[in-house]
Amino acid sequence: MFSLIITNYRFPEKQKCIFIHLHKPPQSKTGETAIRIEAVSFLDRLRHVSNQTELEALFSRALAELGFHGWAHQIIKTNRAGLDPPAILTTFPEAWYRHYLDNRYDLIDPVVLRGPQQLMPFQWSALSFGEDLTARQLEFFREAADVGVAEGIGIPVFGPAGSHAMVSMVTDLRAKDTKRLLDAQGQLLQFLGLAFHNAVRDLSQNAATQLPVPYLTPRERECLLWYAQGKSMWDIARILRISRRTVVFHLQNVRFKLGASTTHHAIIRALQSRIIDP
Repeated sequence: MFSLIITNYRFPEKQKCIFIHLHKPPQSKTGETAIRIEAVSFLDRLRHVSNQTELEALFSRALAELGFHGWAHQIIKTNRAGLDPPAILTTFPEAWYRHYLDNRYDLIDPVVLRGPQQLMPFQWSALSFGEDLTARQLEFFREAADVGVAEGIGIPVFGPAGSHAMVSMVTDLRAKDTKRLLDAQGQLLQFLGLAFHNAVRDLSQNAATQLPVPYLTPRERECLLWYAQGKSMWDIARILRISRRTVVFHLQNVRFKLGASTTHHAIIRALQSRIIDP
């Protein structure tokens, strides 16, 4: 078990930490410090983004610093597979993007087909390793390699009511080096991907109407804050002197109000909305 620790680095003497638990091997303290700073820095800058262009530029810069030269964000409608053209936001070359859509490569792309089944960040090539690929898939991979989008890392995003999205990041690294990058930066990439997805959704919704910040009751906020600090359901129940079932009830309400599929997702949304502070 590994915890991504988001710390108020501006006031180190009052260290108030938010833990987002990820099933990753432990890193060195130096690595954790770098992740903390980069995650909080990105979140701080994200709060000042006012439009889609600024958001895309911010995300591109953050990924470029980690060794990625392009990205894609795709909404995956599992109940409409094959019926609707994919909704993709990307910095991939325009010619490749149009070619991908025209040939409906989303219907054979392993990242789209198997990505939503993954629970954690994954390497693209790992999804097709050892698989018997069709002639069309082999052609797809050859074409992708020709334009420099053959290898990367995918971040699955799970929304409410079974909705899915995929944030993909492309790199020029070889497969083994991409694996090292994933092992070293997987938790940070997951955080960036989730935060970016939330911002895309919020900007899209706010384009039509200015949505109010969801209101959390004092007890809901307490439960979320304690959970964010790494406490279990039983720990929170003991601290607040309520039943575990009541804690579960409050956190379910939090997820519903924030439109989050998991409590970790709710923590990120609450941070972005300044309902809670790191």
